[in-house]
Amino acid sequence: MKTWEQTAEDMDERFRGGFQAAGGNSQSLTFMLNAATKLPESFNLLRESTYDASTNIIEGYEATIADYGCALGDGSAILQAVFPLSDVIGYDISPVAVELARERWPHIKFEVGDILKPKAHDIAFASHVIEHLQYPHKVIQGLLELHKVVVVIVPFVTDTKYETHEGAMNTADWLSKLPEPAFECAYNTLRADLESDNKAICEGNHLYMWVK
Repeated sequence: MKTWEQTAEDMDERFRGGFQAAGGNSQSLTFMLNAATKLPESFNLLRESTYDASTNIIEGYEATIADYGCALGDGSAILQAVFPLSDVIGYDISPVAVELARERWPHIKFEVGDILKPKAHDIAFASHVIEHLQYPHKVIQGLLELHKVVVVIVPFVTDTKYETHEGAMNTADWLSKLPEPAFECAYNTLRADLESDNKAICEGNHLYMWVK
């Protein structure tokens, strides 16, 4: 089954099963934690640019921030810590994931929601989500219609056959169909890997940010 053909029920089964055992929640946390270290650099760049984005939104003050594909909410918790005066809301298509996220992070809002049917917020984040989808550029275009700032994080590897899921577009292809990002950077994340002899691998990530 192609990734984008998976249903909410498929994802429910994943979150009932081995997601946490495979380190999925810790991956969500470390991916977003490392990305958070890049945000001040990117937001400072925007503040000095000609983009029409208010300082309050750029700094995350009094903003609404959507975390699409939030899984068990670990990345959403990082966003709430980075932007403590903002309202963070995590969305996932899996009701099971949302229920577990609410139990793990009761001070954060979580709702069942689909990145293919986004709701309007100030800032949208999607960490390791869009590479699972058939047409990532269309997803980002949809987010840009409803958000002032859109940040996506995707796997970044030198061998492109490993950076996407079955039949999905590779990063270079979907990027070519979008406006040039206002900010982008690559970084590595050390994470647990139960299948690795060393029990840890260094995974490449690429962060892209667009501003309306």
